[in-house]
Amino acid sequence: MEQVDFNNPETMQAMVDKWLSNANNAERGFCLMLYSALYQAKEHGNWNNLAKVYAGVNGKKGTRIRRVEGEKLPYAVAVKRVMQHCLVNIKPTFDAKLEYGVKFDKLNNHGFNEKSLDTLRELAQEGITPNSKAFKLEFPSIQPTKPEKGQDELIRAKVASIKKWAEENGIPMSVLAHAFDAKPANQEPEF
Repeated sequence: MEQVDFNNPETMQAMVDKWLSNANNAERGFCLMLYSALYQAKEHGNWNNLAKVYAGVNGKKGTRIRRVEGEKLPYAVAVKRVMQHCLVNIKPTFDAKLEYGVKFDKLNNHGFNEKSLDTLRELAQEGITPNSKAFKLEFPSIQPTKPEKGQDELIRAKVASIKKWAEENGIPMSVLAHAFDAKPANQEPEF
């Protein structure tokens, strides 16, 4: 840290002004920076800038990135949202042994969502920030879909739950089995 005279009001004012200017520029320049990184990956096959951004905001290291492991930046969520919308069947994976700490796994039929890229470019041209309503409207959170469980998996989970409940309540499984076997399969047991 540089030597600072905390008793000098002009120095303090300059420090505050500089910080606010940097913060404002980071906010206003976010969409343009991210669009540039995505454009480089799409048009030139250069994934380094996108890897730097993704690793950097998520507090991940690479051989050429020095970050405090685990210290995410406030932009991590916004970067994730944009990548979810713009990358199709391309999954980022962290690997500290790589130069920029991220590998992009390209699955079948991978590519880029042109509409989302165009939207990001438009937001960049307007100076929209990642905390704005406009940004969140265009790049809403995408919740991962869970694959549906098969009948066997559902039955195993329910049996495990019943066994746990029986153990917690001191009920032998033989008593439960008898209760379920007491009636024909098409009728519910009486308790």
